[in-house]
Amino acid sequence: MWLLLIFSLLIFSKGLSARNPGIRLQITQKGIHIVNTVAADLLTKNVKTMKITKQTGHDINVNYDLTDIKIEKFQLGKSSFTRYTDTSLRWTAENIDLDIGGQYKYEYSRFFVKYSDKGSFTVNFSAMSFKIIIQLGTDGSGRSTVRTFQCVHTYGPIKYVFHGGQDWIFKLFAEKAIQGIRNQIQNNICGILKDLVEKNGQRVLSNVKVKIPVGNSMMVDYRLLSVPSMSTNYLEVHLRGTVLWRNSQTEASFSPATFPSNYDTTKMAYIAISNYVFNTMLYQAYRHNMLVFNITSRNIGYKKSMLNTTCKDNCIGKLIPQIAKSFPNCSVELHMTSTKQPVTNIGSIVSVTAEGNISVYVRELNNSLHYLFRVLAVSPIYTM
Repeated sequence: MWLLLIFSLLIFSKGLSARNPGIRLQITQKGIHIVNTVAADLLTKNVKTMKITKQTGHDINVNYDLTDIKIEKFQLGKSSFTRYTDTSLRWTAENIDLDIGGQYKYEYSRFFVKYSDKGSFTVNFSAMSFKIIIQLGTDGSGRSTVRTFQCVHTYGPIKYVFHGGQDWIFKLFAEKAIQGIRNQIQNNICGILKDLVEKNGQRVLSNVKVKIPVGNSMMVDYRLLSVPSMSTNYLEVHLRGTVLWRNSQTEASFSPATFPSNYDTTKMAYIAISNYVFNTMLYQAYRHNMLVFNITSRNIGYKKSMLNTTCKDNCIGKLIPQIAKSFPNCSVELHMTSTKQPVTNIGSIVSVTAEGNISVYVRELNNSLHYLFRVLAVSPIYTM
């Protein structure tokens, strides 16, 4: 099902704006081939359980019934998804081999001549093919819709055999009866294709959340910005990729940069995440006063002795003897507040440039807090 979900992500449509995306997803022909394999398997399973109603009729002095009609063989030939237009796909299959079987009975009457018989029959549809167009759309809220049209079938020679009975009587009704079966198969397969794309696909799409929580306060908005663009090498999807505050949902005042071109097609898919995603998260955190940290002996674990004013080895009291002299056997606390929104830069390494104040306090023996001094810190933090 994860492949179907991946395919479902491709089926959003008309854009909400013309800005650059925060996230770019590119599905190569290798990835589309996997989707095609899954879709072909689903089609085969559905066709094999397809119901064909009986064919009853009257033609040239003969009444006939074809009943218990069942699919005995359905072998899908070459199947593929290809570009049709910039906003639609074409699903085609060729060299389909279809065998059906059933029971017949007839009654022939003319003047004083009467015949009746029953038996079995088989029909083979060879060199069968279909083509259906999948149009991408949207409901206007960032969720996708899909629609199918131009479901077209072609057939090669149709071979049928009625076992037993009178050949000259079969010639009176067989072509008409087989034509009825053929029309029903064509309508049923088009119906199955339509359901696979529109009902199954839409059901999955309707359950895909376009905003996901980040912690208790923020969310990531990854609605699509534009119709997925189908080229020779890629099906390319542009996602909004912005982080919002869950209560206000005010967007950041800056925009994503343009993604560099990607010409590699060796993998199934490529996902590019811009600085914008992380910077909008930092924007929301800074704007809502989340970038405030207190470092105390209670929250740094086994290194808490580093904040002591008195020690034998290494501690802040050794680094700044004046603190040790004025406040022996106490501990220091660092109250850090960001004074400017941090900025993430993704290149060969990931760095975050941060700027803020570090206020230094000492926790005295009576548990009172005494202010010492403040440091303005500006520093890039390299993460990888």
